[in-house]
Amino acid sequence: MTLSVADLIRLVESQSEDAANNLTALGGVEGVAAALNVQLEHGLDSHNEQDLHQRQTQYGKNYIEPEAPKTILQLMWHAFQDLTMMVLAGAGVVSFVIGFIPFSSKDNKRHLGSDPSTAWIEGAAIMFAVLIVVLVAALNDYQKEKQFRALNAVKEDEKIKVIRNGAPAEVSKFNLVVGDIVRVDLGDIIPADGIVFDENDLKLDESAMTGESDLLKKDRRLAPFLLSGTKVMEG
Repeated sequence: MTLSVADLIRLVESQSEDAANNLTALGGVEGVAAALNVQLEHGLDSHNEQDLHQRQTQYGKNYIEPEAPKTILQLMWHAFQDLTMMVLAGAGVVSFVIGFIPFSSKDNKRHLGSDPSTAWIEGAAIMFAVLIVVLVAALNDYQKEKQFRALNAVKEDEKIKVIRNGAPAEVSKFNLVVGDIVRVDLGDIIPADGIVFDENDLKLDESAMTGESDLLKKDRRLAPFLLSGTKVMEG
């Protein structure tokens, strides 16, 4: 495969007036296919794991790693920001400290705390209760985030229609590789940046990516490039 990642980026990010010229300079769709070592009618060989792995290694995966989940400590700190928790924690600290201070009057009776050896317990109990509440809240938030991530992963793992081994097939969106021949129908979301080589009055909604509200016609001669995340509205 003679095309580099930089070559593909420059090709796809070309301005509309330069896009067709840049594609022509590479020999058109057929030239790009040859450079990527793929036959347009046959597609990739799904049984050639080495080739598929090499494409992922050279060009990257069709997958963006989500942000790292928050740790339990981060979630605990977030839960502690609640005003009630902060007030209780402050009261607990004050009570705990006072429990160790020997306040005495003239008759040798303590004003604060009845027994110097146990006066700190009330403050410690308050702080411990705050810790338990914060920990439980953090664990609940952690479980919710974990479930949300699992559901979101299932939702995003769409099956994409491709041509492999000369026949229609379906693969996970995350398993698409550079060189795959993808089939799109009305209503489909384009799963990755690509080039049109066969279409029938294809029009896309690119408003989510470019802000352009009008449907844009795509063809292999004048407007050959498809953007990931855009939607097929006609054709």
